[in-house]
Amino acid sequence: MVNEILLKISGNMAVGAFSIILYISTFVFALILSMCDAMQPALSYNYECKNTLRIQKIFKMMFLNAFIFSFLIFLIMYFFNKEIVCIFNKKNNEEFLILSSNALMIYSFSFLFSWFGKLCASFFTSLNKPFFSLFISINQSLILPFLILNIMSNLYGLNGIWFSNFISDFIITIISIFLLFKIFKECKV
Repeated sequence: MVNEILLKISGNMAVGAFSIILYISTFVFALILSMCDAMQPALSYNYECKNTLRIQKIFKMMFLNAFIFSFLIFLIMYFFNKEIVCIFNKKNNEEFLILSSNALMIYSFSFLFSWFGKLCASFFTSLNKPFFSLFISINQSLILPFLILNIMSNLYGLNGIWFSNFISDFIITIISIFLLFKIFKECKV
């Protein structure tokens, strides 16, 4: 769907720029998901043992690690977007370099929030809250991106497409915070 909108608004170069974003995002999100999923056994065990202090400690550690990693990725993508695009720009196409660098710079803001929904989904799963986890995952992966992409592409064109993920992830972060407080209150975590 994104490719179809990109082709309609800006053509093949925009699809190429989006491919670069997807390559990087896939790698980054795999690392974030690995960190988040690695905490699940320890959290589940401590949840079953009602060891709330240990749960808090593990969650804070994962929160801090995921935040630092994502913030570093944001900084790298924001400040070194041209250098990153040059790795993929074998023909040294100046127009592609400008379009893709702009796309990467705008998209980089999504890394400031995208990790949080993934962290919370893993956290909810480990505390035997599959509905919350599924709700976060489906909204972060399907529903919100679809809605926000359509709204932003109609309002702001190509830059709206690049920025839509940031808005979607920001909304999921707010929802995740609300659900976290609910869980913390219920479980006294």
